[in-house]
Parts: sequence; C-alpha cells; structure tokens
Amino acid sequence: ASLLRLNESRTIDTTGYEWDAGANRWRRVASPVEQRSPFSLAARPLAAAPAIRLDDAHLLLFSGATGRYVTLDVQDRPNFPNDYLIYDARSDVWQLGGLMPAGVVTTTAVEWQGRIVIPSGEIRPGVRTPRVQSLDPANALQ
Repeated sequence: ASLLRLNESRTIDTTGYEWDAGANRWRRVASPVEQRSPFSLAARPLAAAPAIRLDDAHLLLFSGATGRYVTLDVQDRPNFPNDYLIYDARSDVWQLGGLMPAGVVTTTAVEWQGRIVIPSGEIRPGVRTPRVQSLDPANALQ
C-alpha cells in the first residue's frame, strides 16, 4: 500500500476574533457595529442555536454558529458567541438582548420553574459543556 500526501493550504477569516495566548484559544471580539446590530455584518445560522418564545411578540435566540472555524484543530476553535438576540415579530426587527455566561449550540432552551434554562451544549465546535445556564425572562428584554 502506498500513501498519497497532498499539500493543502487554507485561508481562514479570523475577522472578529483575537488569539488569547493566556487561554490558548481564539476569543470573539464584537465590533461596535455588531453590538448595535448583530445581523448587519453577516447572517447567523439559526439551526444549531437554542431558541425560545418569550411572549406573543418576542423570540429569544441564544448564540449560533456560522461554521466558519470548523476546519481549525479542535483546541484552536473559538467559543460560540455568548450573546442572545431578540426578535420582535411586531416590528420584524432583531436586536442584541444581552449576554449569557457561555454561548452554546446543539441544545435547547426550555422554561422551567419560571426561568429559561439551557442545559449543556457545545461551547465551540466539537467541545461540549455540562454547564446549565438560566435567565430570568423578566430581565430578558431590559
């Protein structure tokens, strides 16, 4: 048997991320434009992001993944965004809602004992966390 070795080069866009040498990982850096309007720079896929209906007019979308860094080694992949977005169905507008302790995908958001709870999830591509997070719905729109 013989092996065929191919030289491969890839260009990976690291815009919006900086290398944190102390933590040995990529860290997301939101620009002022992104903080005001998360969808103005690039669309965020909704498929992997946990979401929950807050009331008759609002949907909360937590984190989200673009797949942009999936080709990096697992240890080099940046964490998913820890922000959550609010969709107002009446005005058809998305806005930045706030921050969670960690951004997670491939999980769900549920209502439990009067709180929005997000159990576990991936904190970056291929890396899961056992952490459970919660948010008081009364504070979500503030």
